[in-house]
Amino acid sequence: MKVGPSPAWLKQILEKVGLRSINNVVDITNYVLLESGHPLHAFDFNLLAGKQIIVRRATTGEQFTALDDSPS
Repeated sequence: MKVGPSPAWLKQILEKVGLRSINNVVDITNYVLLESGHPLHAFDFNLLAGKQIIVRRATTGEQFTALDDSPS
């Protein structure tokens, strides 16, 4: 899949519920969440360190950078 802008119909749906468009991959995962109530995450396997995904709870006070580059 090529990462790029989302189609207008998808951008409009996300904007109606208060989400802004990021790109086609992020936007479709947000759409799946809205439709199903279950989060979906997409990863570029070639960019994963160690070629693995580790899911865990954040530690108290842990910082991270969100998709829009804002600190959290």
